[in-house]
Order: sequence, then structure tokens, then C-alpha cells
Amino acid sequence: MSGGAVAAGTKGYKLVVPESIDAYTKSSTGTTPGATEAEDLGVKNAQTVSGVYNAPDPDPDNRATLGGARLTFYGFHGEIADPAKTLDRYLATVGDKGMKGKGKAPGTDIRPVEGAKTVKPAGFEGALMKCQVMQYTGAKGDGTAKPGADFRFPVCAWADYATLGGVDVAVLTEMTTGGEGVSQDEAATLTAKLYDLARQKT
Repeated sequence: MSGGAVAAGTKGYKLVVPESIDAYTKSSTGTTPGATEAEDLGVKNAQTVSGVYNAPDPDPDNRATLGGARLTFYGFHGEIADPAKTLDRYLATVGDKGMKGKGKAPGTDIRPVEGAKTVKPAGFEGALMKCQVMQYTGAKGDGTAKPGADFRFPVCAWADYATLGGVDVAVLTEMTTGGEGVSQDEAATLTAKLYDLARQKT
């Protein structure tokens, strides 16, 4: 494989939801994508999976940072004829979702800060991966409720000939305080590890 091409050997795989990814432990199944969404993205005969993971706070004695981080995984497996196109389609839909995969709450906005970039974390081989930083703008309300915070979070996704996986990572306290989120490099590294953990030969 060279030049960012997808390896032919990636055909014939399915996705499972691992119990943990580094310091992140699965807390729920999350919102599983639907078959219609998979077809729109270019995944034929698709099955879908999802998982929500939480990492403990690195400084639990500091109440200002209490909460840790949350990783959300959306997975599709089936037949993908054009992984590059499917990957771009997935990233283009990220702003239509809420923070847990559901539709956005009224008055909120999620949009990319800049275009998606191709990344290749250490040890990641055989597929394509792109990441982008998203800006979440909370609903400002009518003055009777506390406004939602504005914060950023990275989204990374991979695609090969059988699997498509999307990952977003949010710092929980920043949902109320605002902030810049974890780095795109950290999110890409976690996504690469999930790629290795979640894929199984059919």
C-alpha cells in the first residue's frame, strides 16, 4: 500500500464494540446509526454499532476539572466501494448530530472550525483517516436559563473497504465552562487504537 491507498485486504471485516480503549471504559451503547444513514454514506448491506466511553478525571481532587472526558464511537460495516468518498460524506454529516448522535438541541450549532485533514497516526495501516475540529455553540436561551457553553472537540473517522468508524472526544467540564478540547493528535491516536480493537474478520 502506498500513497494513502486502501489495502485490498481490508475486505471481509466486521466491527465490534470493545470494552475499553486506553483509559476510556465503555459506559453505554450510545445511539446506533440507522441503515438509511449507512446507505447514504455508501455502506452497502450495512450493520451498525456504537459505544460511549468515559475516561476518569486526571485530577479528581480539583473540582474545577471534575468529569474527565467522553469518547463516542459510531461504526458501520458492510461493503464500501469508495472509502475516500464514504469518509468525506461521514465527516460532512457530523454537524447535523448532537453530542451523543441524536439530532441537535434547538438553538445549538455544531460546525467545523476548518476542513478535515488526512492523518496517519503511528501504527495505523490499511485504511484512510481524517480528523477535523468542531465548534459547538450552545443555545443562548431567553435569559431565564443558563446559556450553554461554547466549546470545541475533535472528530476523527476512518474508512476501508468494509468498515467506517467515527470518533468524537469531548472534555465533560467544557460542556459547561467552554474550552478548546483535547488535541486532534490525541483523538487520532485513540481512533487508530479503536480501529485495531474493533475490527474482526468475518
